[in-house]
Amino acid sequence: MKTIRTPVLRPLLGDGEHDSVLITRRGRNGKKLAHPYELFTREGFEDDGSPQNMIPYKLTNGKAPCDWAGNLLALKQKHAYSSEWLDCSLEEDLPKLVKFFEWYTTDVDDEMHGLFGDPEVIADLEQTLGADCLNVLVNQYGARNYYG
Repeated sequence: MKTIRTPVLRPLLGDGEHDSVLITRRGRNGKKLAHPYELFTREGFEDDGSPQNMIPYKLTNGKAPCDWAGNLLALKQKHAYSSEWLDCSLEEDLPKLVKFFEWYTTDVDDEMHGLFGDPEVIADLEQTLGADCLNVLVNQYGARNYYG
């Protein structure tokens, strides 16, 4: 398993501020993940004019309650709030992300589920480039770009 330093988000998600959600379980109340994921988005993607991203909707057969917009970047962490990222594969990792997309809504109270990422982690991500590892950016048009 390869690890990398933190990625630069701006080339992948665009200018402006970025948000992240820490995914620690398989689905809303599912099994705890050995390696959590951090899903990065543009801050305020719901109403900043970003084009709708239909991929979560299609992956969940229409069950995604959130109207995702703009590019989404999911990275697999070595452990929660880690600044080390692991190589990921579509076969192993995509089903876990689909489970997340099936229940997550931006209306959920973040105190209730405690999934939002630490702002310090996000700031660290924007300062350091790491590109030794395969990670996937799914853009709003469905194209998959592999980095690594």
